[in-house]
This record gives sequence, structure tokens and C-alpha cells, in this order.
Amino acid sequence: WVDTGELEKAQGIWKQEMTALTTNNTLANQVVQSGIMDQVIEDTIKKIRKEGLELSKEELILEVGFVINCKIALRLVQAFKVKVSVELHPGVSKNIERTLHYGRRYFKVCPEYFTVKVPLTPEGYLGVRTLRHEGVPINFTLGFSVRQNYLAARLANPDFVNVFLGRLNQVVMNQKAGTGELVGEKVTLATQKALRSARSNHSEVSSRLIAASIRNGDQVAYLAGLDVLTIPPAAMKALITANGKAKTVC
Repeated sequence: WVDTGELEKAQGIWKQEMTALTTNNTLANQVVQSGIMDQVIEDTIKKIRKEGLELSKEELILEVGFVINCKIALRLVQAFKVKVSVELHPGVSKNIERTLHYGRRYFKVCPEYFTVKVPLTPEGYLGVRTLRHEGVPINFTLGFSVRQNYLAARLANPDFVNVFLGRLNQVVMNQKAGTGELVGEKVTLATQKALRSARSNHSEVSSRLIAASIRNGDQVAYLAGLDVLTIPPAAMKALITANGKAKTVC
């Protein structure tokens, strides 16, 4: 999957092997900073005021963020006609009712193509369990360990769980606990093994694994065969370039 909210970047690297896209709030902010969502933000606030809705500052931010994420994801859907993961605002991650509220709304906007990204929190486990029972496709994001994701699969059975392997490597380096080399990759492979076991031994489990926070083409090669890899444009370009050189040499 391509890991970006920027349509032009996705179009510049798109290949037939790519099957979906995923966005998040950080990526959405990058799109906002480009200015192309200025009119969307203005129109959204005007409509909220016109409807006479009395929203707190926090509620207004959540609503504007919801609209922005929908607009960004819908642009990608219209361009590629593939599934796009859209992420809940981090402000709802500790609130079950808001998780359910926005998760349901995202799904209603584009039930054929939207997959809802829910942050992995204690409240998220329970929210995802309910949303999955209602048929909402879920990408349970921000996972970092085998235990977190195995519990998620058994308790809530999201469509996808994640290991943010690049961040794991970075944390090890930042804390001077080692070089960080292959730490995230090994956690990812161990999680894949645990999920395969869960799917084999428990018929109600169907969760698949996403290797997230990919930083370079070498990680893609190391994790070849994993259920899903989400790759940002820079790493995808590096991978494509490396493959092209390899073919030339051969």
C-alpha cells in the first residue's frame, strides 16, 4: 500500500503491484499545509455556523478534521479506485463513544472503499470490537508488539493490525539501547507468526498484519511475503530505483 495523503505523490509512483493507500492525521496535515484544503476548511466552518450548531473548540476541530480526512481520502479513491484507510482524530482515542461515532460516520461516507483506522488503545480495543460486529472494516493502527496485536486479533478481530517497525528501530537508537538494526523487523515477523497461529487455531480470527512505518527499500525486501506493507513515496521510489538497476545489471 502507498502511505500518503498527497494525490500527486501517489500518482508519481503508482504501479500495478500496489493495491491500496493509507493516510493518517500527520499526512493529512501535510496536505493542509499545501493550501489546497483552505476552501474546504472555510466552507465547513461556514456550514456548521449556518446550521446553528453550538460546538466547543475541541468539537469544531474534530469536525473539521473529519471533513478534511474524508476529502483527502475521496480524492485518492476517485483517482485509483482502491481501498483507502482513513484515521480517526487522536483526540477520540480515549473515548469509546466518539470512536464509535466517527468510525461509523467514516464508513457511511464511502462504505465500498473506506477502511477506518482506529488507534490501538484500551478504549480502541472495545470500540473496534463493536465496529467490527457492525461490519465496519478496521485498520487497527499504532501497534508495536506481538502481544498487543495478538490480543487485538482475539478480542476485536480487526481486518488489519500494525507493527510500526521503523519507529521501534528509532526508539532503540534514541534511547542508546543499541543500533536498532532489525529490531522492528523481527517484531513484525514474530507478530506475523502469532497471527497465522491465531487464524489457524481460532476460526473467528481473520486479522492480517501490516508492516508500517517503512523507512527504506531494504526493509521491504527483508519483509517480502508479509500480509501488507505500507510504504511512503520516498521509500517506494528507492525500491523502484533499486529494482530498475538490478534489472539493468542482469
